[in-house]
Amino acid sequence: MAAKYAKVVNSIVKGILLEGGEVRFTVTSRSMEPTMKVGDAVFIKKVPTEDLQEGDIIAFQADDVIFTHRIVGKGEIGGNIGFVTKGDNAERADFPIRAEQVLGKVVRIDSSNCE
Repeated sequence: MAAKYAKVVNSIVKGILLEGGEVRFTVTSRSMEPTMKVGDAVFIKKVPTEDLQEGDIIAFQADDVIFTHRIVGKGEIGGNIGFVTKGDNAERADFPIRAEQVLGKVVRIDSSNCE
């Protein structure tokens, strides 16, 4: 049942971003510490994927999960733009993702000041 709701929420998020809106997420994992901490708010906006560069923090979808990780590599996957991402607190990079998996770029982080 949760997967069904995840698909609906992801569809709504994509629609908002495609219309030029901004989406706010609350950080729920430690994968991007110390840049982002659990409880921080991150704000995502859609940008052209060709404008994304190494070092940018992006939100992307893998299966029905939305991740927010840093771009550590940019290249081609099957003739299209692709990215390698990594959480700042992770030892290894994620699997490569296709440009169409990218939801947007983190444009602001509001710290929750919770420790």
